[in-house]
Amino acid sequence: MTELHFWLLFLGIGTGTFLIRFSFVYLQSRGKANPDRFKKLFIFLPPAILAALCIPPIVLDRSATELSLHWPQIIAAIITVIVAKTLSGGLKPIAAGLLTLYVLNHVI
Repeated sequence: MTELHFWLLFLGIGTGTFLIRFSFVYLQSRGKANPDRFKKLFIFLPPAILAALCIPPIVLDRSATELSLHWPQIIAAIITVIVAKTLSGGLKPIAAGLLTLYVLNHVI
């Protein structure tokens, strides 16, 4: 891929992202968007974003070309979910997951 192709791809993706985001603002300003419908959909947005950010590093190899199971990461993720479900607060699950991953990778 040449440098020109890279910049054209970069501009195309940036323009597409801008138009997608701008369309919601434009429709909302025109009163054509249905806020009640969007409110129902927005409930699922944080878990979807969290899953999109957390699951690939857990189940993909460093080269990101093949699926491989990293048992310390999977066990730490499961413990993090259990702590998040049982305890309140945002830092406790993160601390539990990091501590579990550290112990599984360096101590055991």
